[in-house]
Amino acid sequence: MYLGEIFIVSPQDTPKIPPRYPQDTPQDTPQDTPKVDPQVELREKIISYCSVPHSKKEIAAYCGFKDIKSFAINHLKPLVNQGILLMTISDKPNSSNQKYIATQYKEDEGYIKKYEE
Repeated sequence: MYLGEIFIVSPQDTPKIPPRYPQDTPQDTPQDTPKVDPQVELREKIISYCSVPHSKKEIAAYCGFKDIKSFAINHLKPLVNQGILLMTISDKPNSSNQKYIATQYKEDEGYIKKYEE
């Protein structure tokens, strides 16, 4: 069985093959685009939406959630506990008229209360 001839080639004779994934392309590729955590994205969406007071039903609908109770427990309550969202009726957390508003963040002072009744 004849397998052909063997040739020894120097590095100068080998063809230049472009890299498989060029680093700088005019269009971003999925590998180049940084991935944003969906939880962080949702949190930012809630905070920006709550620049004016909204009920938990309105916030849940805006974020695409149907189960309001679960949404409030998993997403609104942590933001309230961290001081990022404020309740408009803070002495009655279960009020049907309860609304949520975002606080302002200043680098040297942290979260600052923005809402005044």
